[in-house]
Parts: sequence; C-alpha cells; structure tokens
Amino acid sequence: MHGDVAASAPVWASDTDWTAINNGHTVQAAPAHGGAAGQIEIAGKTYDLVQFHFHHPSEHAVDAAHTEMEVHFVHKAADGALAVIGVMLTGGGAVGPVDAVLAAAPIHEGEAPAGIADPSALLPAGGLFDRYEGSLTTPPCSEAVTWTVTTEKMAVSDEASAAFSAMFPNDARPLQPLNDRELLIN
Repeated sequence: MHGDVAASAPVWASDTDWTAINNGHTVQAAPAHGGAAGQIEIAGKTYDLVQFHFHHPSEHAVDAAHTEMEVHFVHKAADGALAVIGVMLTGGGAVGPVDAVLAAAPIHEGEAPAGIADPSALLPAGGLFDRYEGSLTTPPCSEAVTWTVTTEKMAVSDEASAAFSAMFPNDARPLQPLNDRELLIN
C-alpha cells in the first residue's frame, strides 16, 4: 500500500449506550442515540465509529484458517469514505460486550436496547495489523474501504460464540483473491 499508512489507536467511548439490531444477515450494534461512538484517524483522515457487527465464521483467514467469529468495527468519514477494523474472535474468553449485544438482539429481524458496552474490550493490546484497500463484505460490496485487520485474535465467551452461530450458522463472505491489491503488514 502506498502513501501514509499511519493510524492512531481508536478512541471509542466506553460508556456508549448501544442498540442491538438483527437485520436478517447479522447482529450489529449501533449507538442508541445515533451519531458516533468514537473515532480513529488513518493517514490524516478522521473516521467515526458508526456500528460494529459479527460474522461466523471469520471472513479473514490466516494461513487459510478461519476463526469462530469476526467483529467488524465500521467507521465513516465526513466525505463518506469507510474504514473497517476487523478482529478475528475465538472462544474460551470471558463474558463481555459480545454477550451483552447478543443477549439483547432479537431472534428475528428487529432491534432492542443493548445497554452500555465498551467495544474497545474487543481490541487486542498488541497493535499489529494488516491493511489493504478492499470492499464491503455485504451487498452492495462497495469498493474503496480501508481495511485494518488485527493479527492478534481475541477470545470471547463460548456462550457468545454458540449464540451467534445458532442465529447465523454461516454469514461470512467467502475469501476473495488478493488480485493486485497491496497488503501492508505492520
């Protein structure tokens, strides 16, 4: 990837009140009162955190191996540009924000209050990542998304993983070829 790839650490509000939304394809959490739940800066551009959602199994893979789940933190800049942080999730962890969102999420399409949850609890401390320019993984699969995928996995509770996989046994887009994209490995 060419150019300035510097990124600030995400600054997300730990006291955000979330709404859990089952949109028929995944469960996402959006700030209950609209707006943003924090920011990240990448290459001098500021992006607001507007929602996060889950996939089972992970949509990214390391050495062709998927994890149980993946969380995508979707950020949007004032000009409409998108930046997504992906974190691959495994089981065996403590109860946390995934449990809170899934416990509130309706079984069928709809939305419900999820309460306060700190999404930064799902970010690895190491700070290592891969970055590439790609597309959204759900229709309309729009291009020009700056992807940052952490290389360290995070553990969520086995109950959260089981609950999500029961709702959505496979809501992951198949791996796509890299084509001519450049991959920045930090």
